[in-house]
Amino acid sequence: MFISEFKNNIKGLILWVIAIGFIVTLFVVLYPVAIEKMSNLDEMLLSFPKELIKAFNLENYDWSNVLNYFAYEYQYINIASLIFAAMLGANLLAKEEINKTIQFVYSKPITRTKIFLNKMYVALTYILIYNVGIYVVTSVSLLLFIKDQNIDYILLGKVYLGQFIVQILFIFIGLFMATIFKKPRGAASISAFMVLFSYVLGLVSKLTENLNFLKYFSPTEYMVASNIIKNNGYEIKYIFIVVLVSFALFFISINKYKTKEYVI
Repeated sequence: MFISEFKNNIKGLILWVIAIGFIVTLFVVLYPVAIEKMSNLDEMLLSFPKELIKAFNLENYDWSNVLNYFAYEYQYINIASLIFAAMLGANLLAKEEINKTIQFVYSKPITRTKIFLNKMYVALTYILIYNVGIYVVTSVSLLLFIKDQNIDYILLGKVYLGQFIVQILFIFIGLFMATIFKKPRGAASISAFMVLFSYVLGLVSKLTENLNFLKYFSPTEYMVASNIIKNNGYEIKYIFIVVLVSFALFFISINKYKTKEYVI
């Protein structure tokens, strides 16, 4: 079942890698032009409140380092990548309901547990391929277009590994949504909304110290590219949260899936 599920959804993965890879390459190509504008941006930012600058990850940037520039631009690509993961988890689990083929699937000699696990394995494999693919595209683009800097490709890899870690969490959020929604099409939409809600919550958490605690409820803040590059790594507490919440969602979702009643 894993192989057939993997093949059936591969076109979507390829399209996402091509689209995001193209945008990332465009960011890299535009770096020489953008760096000329950054001095004006720094002057403009002086008039902005410090909290607003911090909210959009614009504080203390050395724009002459292409990885710093990339980290700023990539935060928006990261939102798209997390939406991809969340919708992937929801759509894979709800696909047979949407296509009205769930009765056919259940007629096969396979348990619901195995169905769930196979779909989960496919989702995890997809995001692994996704991040490796985008990392390769980014590295090749930097090699071709940025020849005057010594780029730390290991550090760049840490950025994509961080994204992979948070995508795992959003896959389980998507799987969870697919098990609790009676209308399967709504699961993917709500899962995508959860990413955007998380992003907004992260922005709010940086506007004042009193709201700083909100960052723990905002997975988009766990692996911010600029923080990874600045600290050369991750904050272990966020990895712990991802592991804990992912396992909790896994156990809840698989048990809910085994007992869910489907409208056929």
